[in-house]
Amino acid sequence: MENSILKKISKGEIKGWVKGEVWNDLPAHFFEDPVSSIQEKGGEVLKESKWRWAALIRFSNGRRLFLKRDKTKGWGEGFKYLFSPSKGQKEFLIASQLERRGLPIPRPLGWMERVRKGWVKESYYLSEAIGTGVSFIEEAAKSREPNSIHELARTVREFQEAGLFHRDLHGGNFLWEGGKLFLIDLHRAKLVTSLPLRRRLWDLSHLFHSLRSTWGEEEQLRFLDRYFEGRFDGSQEREILRQEIYPIMNRLQQRQWRSRTKRCLKESTEFTVQQEKGIRYFRRRDFPLDRLKRVMGGHQDLARERPFSLIKHSPEVIVSILNDEAERICLKQFRYPSFWTRMKEHFRRSKGLKSWRAANGVRARGLPSLKPLALAERRDWTGLRESFLLMEALANDQEMDRYILKGFEDLKKKRLFIETFARWLDGLHHMRLYHKDMKTCNILVSERTET
Repeated sequence: MENSILKKISKGEIKGWVKGEVWNDLPAHFFEDPVSSIQEKGGEVLKESKWRWAALIRFSNGRRLFLKRDKTKGWGEGFKYLFSPSKGQKEFLIASQLERRGLPIPRPLGWMERVRKGWVKESYYLSEAIGTGVSFIEEAAKSREPNSIHELARTVREFQEAGLFHRDLHGGNFLWEGGKLFLIDLHRAKLVTSLPLRRRLWDLSHLFHSLRSTWGEEEQLRFLDRYFEGRFDGSQEREILRQEIYPIMNRLQQRQWRSRTKRCLKESTEFTVQQEKGIRYFRRRDFPLDRLKRVMGGHQDLARERPFSLIKHSPEVIVSILNDEAERICLKQFRYPSFWTRMKEHFRRSKGLKSWRAANGVRARGLPSLKPLALAERRDWTGLRESFLLMEALANDQEMDRYILKGFEDLKKKRLFIETFARWLDGLHHMRLYHKDMKTCNILVSERTET
């Protein structure tokens, strides 16, 4: 019983409370630098981003612990923590209450904060590790099984009956241990006396949104049938799904697409942004900067020495196709030859930047499109001088106008083309994407995949 008592931590900038039962298991310098001490012990890193880090550590006695670190996002969040609990402390408080009620969560073991001059810079949450750490969403086939859906519905109802408003209910936040599910990631959660139906459906909408790639309406209705257990009949559950849950899911989808589109404009797991000698580079992390510079140099050499080999050459736009590392790359150079055209770019987003953002937005929505590789913009004191947009170039694809002029082998192939194009265009507009210059020369046709 004594080992379950919380012990106060105060070592340098690290302050908090941790249960005595884990003190002897933790690395020697854990309370000085938790992340480094876990890394030195060979901990398994589960997540690593600008604001969050999470890892598992296994000890010689077989015990496994989970540690999560959240960095404070700017002065606004830091100011909030002067009057309210940090993420680590809040998760521990919520988890402790749920544990006392016997709900399935990983056992909370402690929380800590790195405090500098009175401001919380980082917060930490420590808990037991659950099973293999496999989440509900990771096993797509299993997640569609009736028994799995029933277990998820039962678990969600159990938490919501206890008054938990999770606010980030995601398939990835349920971990399997045997045939039972455990709920994690409680730092945004709230506990209330009674959770109204409106908030329950709000959480369920987030859960269904996270599972939209694996669940269809059949799985969603099976979940609701188990969740409500006779409170509503099938037609009422279908109405709840379509009138209450789907509208929220659609808003979440639009927000997710916008968020993923913006990732190409900042540092993220997939993209990086660099500034070097008056040139700003936006590129995919798997497309190295030296390769980007090499392709740009090849394009400029081609424009200077063999302009007849260019796809397009005008005062404002130069387009070339280059081969680099056995890959075809299309480079479109936007130029601003006059002072007035450069001045205009001070008041609007450049053509290159709009193209880079739009191309990544199309891919974020899962539509067939060419892969954007990088963007480079060169500026001087007068403004933007030129932009270089790099895209993949597929060898056997054709612009739609040329594809149509070539003709079709038979009526069946012609009908297939029309049907495929109609579905593609409908999908584009369904996702609220409008090209504004939808010419056939701006559409590529591939006979290997859809348009």
